[in-house]
Amino acid sequence: MRTLLLAAALLVPLFRPGPVRADAPLPEGTVQLRLYEGESKQVQAPNGAQVVCDDPGVAHGDIVDERFVIVAVHAGQTLCGVRSNGVPRGVYLVVVESRGAKP
Repeated sequence: MRTLLLAAALLVPLFRPGPVRADAPLPEGTVQLRLYEGESKQVQAPNGAQVVCDDPGVAHGDIVDERFVIVAVHAGQTLCGVRSNGVPRGVYLVVVESRGAKP
């Protein structure tokens, strides 16, 4: 049993989604959002939905004033998806730029 648990602990990180590759095809209907670190943008999401991002170190979903938003954390890019009752409701490619890049 301990061997099985150890094997599972070693294999799980191999299947974790990584950052979006530049040459990877995006899902059909993907909306691109460009934000600066610390900014947020409201997204369409029905009540009870979840906003999940591949790399929460770049951006993450949150609820602010009872509205769903994507919050930019650190420079980079990530895919964020809105799901409601297990059904995809929207995909966003979030590109976050450093505050130093702002004109």
